[in-house]
Amino acid sequence: MRSELISIIDLGGSKIVCLVGEAGRGHDIEVIGYGISPTIGFQKGQVVDLKTAANSVAAAVVAAESMVDFRISSVYMGVTGSQISYFRKCVSVPVSSTGHSITKTDIDRVMKAVSQIGVPSDRKIIHPLPIGFIVDDREGITNPIGMTGGRLGVLTNLITGVTNTLKNYNRVLEMAGLDVDSCIPVYQMLAEGLVVLTPEEKKKGALLLDIGADIAQSAIFQNEWLTDADHIMVGGESISRDIASYFKITYPEAEKIKKENGYAFPGAISKEAEVNLSNSKVTNFEISEVIEARLRDIIDWVKEKLDAYRTESAVPETLVLSGGGSQIRGLVALMERDLEMSVRLAVSSGIRARPGLLENPGLHSALGLLAFGNIERKKGEQKGFPALVDAVKKVLDRGLL
Repeated sequence: MRSELISIIDLGGSKIVCLVGEAGRGHDIEVIGYGISPTIGFQKGQVVDLKTAANSVAAAVVAAESMVDFRISSVYMGVTGSQISYFRKCVSVPVSSTGHSITKTDIDRVMKAVSQIGVPSDRKIIHPLPIGFIVDDREGITNPIGMTGGRLGVLTNLITGVTNTLKNYNRVLEMAGLDVDSCIPVYQMLAEGLVVLTPEEKKKGALLLDIGADIAQSAIFQNEWLTDADHIMVGGESISRDIASYFKITYPEAEKIKKENGYAFPGAISKEAEVNLSNSKVTNFEISEVIEARLRDIIDWVKEKLDAYRTESAVPETLVLSGGGSQIRGLVALMERDLEMSVRLAVSSGIRARPGLLENPGLHSALGLLAFGNIERKKGEQKGFPALVDAVKKVLDRGLL
């Protein structure tokens, strides 16, 4: 890959997105090529047909390549929450200097210990994300250099993926003509937070909720760090299937009805307005009742997340809705009422692109992957795990994206 170009593959539930970005000075990046193809050969985040999946990926890659006259060989690959496990570990090392004054060498040693944390054989570490240092028993330290102590520790959030699933993804990319040794897995929600959350939201606390085709993913950012990640296997396609089943119509018709006549908040619309289906007439109110019933699964799940989080730390102040499933009319009002918190729709920022791309709710995670790749580029000569930590922390701290 030419140093000034960054490529990504986002394996979504309904579409595969390939973006090519041209990096400028600082953290500036512009989308110069893109390709989108239907997601075929995958089911709920799992590869079910290698050849078909590879063809889907290749179609998106070829479309992006045709716009930039550039052969894509390596990519940052988005990994969905269905493959993700999230847990916290603390490791420590003795301070090496005679006077017990902590130096950069001690930080390098404890970071190396983090990179060597053991995980079960069926899982692979995707992101080890430190959230604070510990000097002896003193927690919450952001910069321990120069402090005195006997042991230096670091509290780390580990994001892991399923080993065999990641291997299958790599096999798909390889069959699509990419160099898998140069393809880097990235947790989609970590990347998406870089482009849809403001610096103030990351600091005061925000819950990013991405409602995709077959999955809803949540990520909580607090004090500028990703502090929680989870998912539920309910998405926009679940709503369309419910509409199709309830009104006995085809799935394509149900999807059309959802987009044109769907409303998430039945109490806010007329009970008399009618919609013509292929087999009958129904009211907008009836359609909305079906939609709300399925959305209730997501809302109740978010409530449980917030209640559990409340026992440990401050509850996020804002919920930011992303993904194609977030566009159902009335969803913001419904969630504000039921969750009793500020809710807004996501908008990508910090990336330049032609009109329509930044506003497309289904492209926020792909744009986030591009921003993440640009952070990696800016590491310069610095390599390895400490560089990733420094780069991500700098972006979250200063709101550079």
